[in-house]
Amino acid sequence: MNNNCEKEVLAGATVCGEYHKLHGTENQDAIGFAVNDSGMVMCVADGVGSHKYSAEGSKSAVAAVMQVFALLAQGGLDQTAITEEICALYMEGIPAEHLGKAATTCIYIAVVEQRIYVGLIGDGICCLRKNGEMLFVSRKDDDFSNIVYPLSVGSTLSSWELRCFDITEYDTIEALIATDGISVDIIPGKEGVCLDYFIRKISETPGENRNVALSEILTEWGKDGSSDDKSMIVYKRQGEKNGCY
Repeated sequence: MNNNCEKEVLAGATVCGEYHKLHGTENQDAIGFAVNDSGMVMCVADGVGSHKYSAEGSKSAVAAVMQVFALLAQGGLDQTAITEEICALYMEGIPAEHLGKAATTCIYIAVVEQRIYVGLIGDGICCLRKNGEMLFVSRKDDDFSNIVYPLSVGSTLSSWELRCFDITEYDTIEALIATDGISVDIIPGKEGVCLDYFIRKISETPGENRNVALSEILTEWGKDGSSDDKSMIVYKRQGEKNGCY
């Protein structure tokens, strides 16, 4: 038994893209993450760039996800209502006159009790691994057509890609979610390698410095001429059967 090992590591960062820096505009990505005795939730959102209020949209989507999974953990929401409630809260969080121009992508992973919930709409990347085996990989980006079907006032529940997995306290869980400022640079088939790299980086960094360290990596990532905002959250929960506790 390894009593010194760290049960959970979690880090997130979002950095403004070179295009927005050049034009003095705000980062249109948003992130949210939390871990406590009830579980974990992590969410990234990328406001659709051509929309005037996309930054409002991404912030509202993240706030909605964080609120919904807090309710679920407290027993205040049925799991069958997760997606519907996220959509409703997203729209409630934006002034009615802005809703038509506040589209955003949204990706989340949440651990509540013995289940993992995964949801994504629009582009970006989502990786989830249990005990070294990839449970779920989804990446949605299309450089040629640049078509994105995001969360918006006109989207439907069927627009979401959703997964749910059962887990135990003995399982080691590793996860990464990121917006398309990151996903477009990951070679198809190398998602697991990318997950390994970021898990190692945040695990090697002291807890209070992890968000800063991840932000520095994303900032350097953008210096190759990539103009998009970049956001990522990385998580690892060490299971008991792997020597933790």
